[in-house]
Amino acid sequence: MEKVSPGDAPEKRTRQGASLSAALIKRVVLDNGPIDFTAPEAVRAALDEIGRTEAVAVSPGGSRLALAAFAKKRVYVFSLAIKRSGSEVYVQLPAYVCLSSKTFREPHGCTFLDEDHLLICDRGGDATVVRVPEPQAAGQEISVDPLLVINGKGYLRAIVKTPGSAAAYGIGDSRYQAFVCSDQWNFITSHVITLDKSAGIVNEGIRIQNTLQIPDGISVSPDRQWIAVSNHVQGNIQLFRNSPDLNRQTPPAAILEGSVCPHGVSFDGDGNVYVADAASPYIHRYQKPRSDWGEEEALVDSFRLLSNEDFYKGRYAGREGGIKGIHVDQGTNILITTHKLGTLEFHDLQSMRESEVDAEQLESLQRERDAEITRTKTDVLRRRWNLASRLWRELDAVTLPAMANIRAVKPLLVRLRLQRVNRRCRESLLDPAGPVVSLTSHSTRIAWAHLAIESIARGTLKPKRIILWLSDEEAGKALPDTLRRLEERGLEVRFTPDVGPHTKYFPYVASEAKLSEPLVTADDDIIYTRNWLAELTHARELNPTWIHCHRARRMRLNPYHFEPYGSWGPATDTEPSPLNFFIGASGVIYPPEFLRALRDYGTAFRQVCPKADDIWLNRVAYREGFHVAQVASEWLQVKDIPASQSVALYVENINDGGNQLQLAATYSPEDRANLFRIADA
Repeated sequence: MEKVSPGDAPEKRTRQGASLSAALIKRVVLDNGPIDFTAPEAVRAALDEIGRTEAVAVSPGGSRLALAAFAKKRVYVFSLAIKRSGSEVYVQLPAYVCLSSKTFREPHGCTFLDEDHLLICDRGGDATVVRVPEPQAAGQEISVDPLLVINGKGYLRAIVKTPGSAAAYGIGDSRYQAFVCSDQWNFITSHVITLDKSAGIVNEGIRIQNTLQIPDGISVSPDRQWIAVSNHVQGNIQLFRNSPDLNRQTPPAAILEGSVCPHGVSFDGDGNVYVADAASPYIHRYQKPRSDWGEEEALVDSFRLLSNEDFYKGRYAGREGGIKGIHVDQGTNILITTHKLGTLEFHDLQSMRESEVDAEQLESLQRERDAEITRTKTDVLRRRWNLASRLWRELDAVTLPAMANIRAVKPLLVRLRLQRVNRRCRESLLDPAGPVVSLTSHSTRIAWAHLAIESIARGTLKPKRIILWLSDEEAGKALPDTLRRLEERGLEVRFTPDVGPHTKYFPYVASEAKLSEPLVTADDDIIYTRNWLAELTHARELNPTWIHCHRARRMRLNPYHFEPYGSWGPATDTEPSPLNFFIGASGVIYPPEFLRALRDYGTAFRQVCPKADDIWLNRVAYREGFHVAQVASEWLQVKDIPASQSVALYVENINDGGNQLQLAATYSPEDRANLFRIADA
């Protein structure tokens, strides 16, 4: 709940060192819409395609802007012009160039050395210096080779490890001082980079470590006296004096509290610190004390740049949803930001409006942040870049793949048996006593789909019909021999317009005239257990109008929106609940009444969740009042078909937040409010 409180009330500001729970009221900016900027269509199209980006960097002269496109393994560099005339601000992005490289794996952060050279931090490999080609109005992709490399490979040879962000400044004679954050290993290294004819790097070793836990952003003050580091886990900014005696044991001179999950950080021209809070709708400004950092407490103002709806749409994990990258243009007082729903935005710091912060919301976000870190980052928190840790990691690099190969032996044997059955067996796949089973396949997965079908056919109960839906594009191609043999045993291969993952059920409900029988959906990349179909059918016999599944998650909501999908735990009983969210991959049996309702809804899923059939099916079940129950109190354990996972939607929907966006689009605010009341009861 947002409360507007106009006026400057110094007594309402929190101070450096105050805990988040004590920060009941902060200065906030509400309705800070981004500034319009001019750009040709090619530039806007490039911004639309970037996807996940973690940081924004601007060159020292302000003529170029860089974004690291983490998911696309590219770095985009734009020409930039910002001008201020009184209260009017003009921003132009007239051209761009897209940098690709065989060395790019997970480009996470970058910083300019000068107008033409960029230091790129690749969390999956090295930190590299590249020369930036001239951006073009029409744009172009250019492959670049590193001029210089700070090695991030291996554990004994690496200088940096999982480099995620960097800051740099000139020190004369084509030389630059750079600091690189190895964010997953909790240390910051110092490097002197030379760009003249004798280009090279002097690696000066670890400069900052002490209490760092995931240093996710770094910035150097305009006077070069201070280094600000966003300490992701502890939710604070640590300030260090940039002095010759700074070393890995040096404690921070000041700690700035009040962020939920700080990410990008930037000084302005007056030495104030701006922080992107990745786990809240706010950014924060810490005002530099009159004396100096650490000598007195710093006032902190918070600025809301995101509505609750936009924030929670992008919050696909407990430490996501908010602003990620941040840069303050010191000449024009323009704030440049990146976040999931706004790849690149510009804000005028001179026109901020004030309001109070929802402290209860921030405390809830902090609890969720802590829970996710505990759940997923335990190993990262303990890491220290010392010889013992590096030796253990080198050993893991040898032993872990070996253990994985050993564990893969049993699934491999199962796969080989199913291959042999496919070649030799002539027994029918079908049983009149079973239900109809429907699944789809596409692309390279078609070559492995027969394994999933054979695993269903070996079950204690066989299907009455089993239909494999392929897109019309596959109609002119020859089917693999594996599927031809299955056709001879009763498999129906049918072709249909491609509707993505919805193809596993929608062509069936659209084409069957009566829909008088239940339908079971399956996935093409799973080896099913022998009792898989029999258990679904038995559950239906007990409660024929319910939707039964082998796996369900329990929806989690807060007063504002869904909690991140990845934080939903498994259902732990067989009782029906509106909060049960069935997962199609492990198998679901739908009553005919539900199938008829699905047909009535038509293809409305195309507009809201085209790549997440489970979300659409669960929403229809909720809207139409169908009970959803898990077959057993524990999830059924099934085996993936390894080679079939290469084109899965998992990365896009789970890792990159596609599910959160589609949940927000599919469930109305009224739906979410009702579900929250059920969850909160």
